[in-house]
Formats: sequence, structure tokens, C-alpha cells
Amino acid sequence: QKLLTDVPTRWNSSYNMVQRFLEQQPAICATLLSPEVRKGESDICTLNETDVSNAEDTVSALKAMKDATVLISEESNPTISLIAPLKAQLLQNMTSSISDSPMIHDIKNAVRTDLMNRYSSEAEKKML
Repeated sequence: QKLLTDVPTRWNSSYNMVQRFLEQQPAICATLLSPEVRKGESDICTLNETDVSNAEDTVSALKAMKDATVLISEESNPTISLIAPLKAQLLQNMTSSISDSPMIHDIKNAVRTDLMNRYSSEAEKKML
């Protein structure tokens, strides 16, 4: 499988790009460390274990968002009836736990804060 690139207007593309990188990370590291690739370069920058661990934690934390986005974008589902339960589920998923790293805590907090303000007016609640 080839690596994916980011599309700035689609957040899922960033998620997919990092997820694919993590899937292919052993092959990427092996390639970057091979003498054929390194012969022209003395210093090839690679991610350290902390970077990879942070990427894994981020993908894990945002998986519920990815799943919700895919579900909402399917044409066969009546999407308005999914909004309220998905929002409730995402708010629950984005609640920080003691085991979360500071970075994951910040990500979950930012997503949760943004979600709290969505579909919160009385008119929107009535419609949903």
C-alpha cells in the first residue's frame, strides 16, 4: 500500500495519512535506514519512539470521530436522526481519562469543547 497525503479541507485525510504511516512505519524505517537511500544523505530525519507513540495515541483517540464521519457521510442512512446520538457518544469518547497523556487530554478537551457548542440551541435540539 502506498502512503496517503493530507487534503487540508478534509480532516479525515489527516487521520488516514497518519494511520497509513503507522501501518507502514516498519517498512518506512527499514527503507530510510537502507544503505541505498542513505548513500547521498548523511542525516535522514526519522521519528523517534515518542513521536510514533504520540501518533498511535492520536489515531486511537480520534477513531470515534473517524467512524462518526464515515457513518454520517453514507447516503443510505437518515443522517438527521443520527446527529444527537452520535454527538452524545462522541462527547463520551472525548472525555479524558487518567491514563491519557497530556497531549491526548488536550486533543480530547479541544474536540469536546467544540462539540459542546454544536447543535445546542433550542431550535436545533427540537429538530434533532
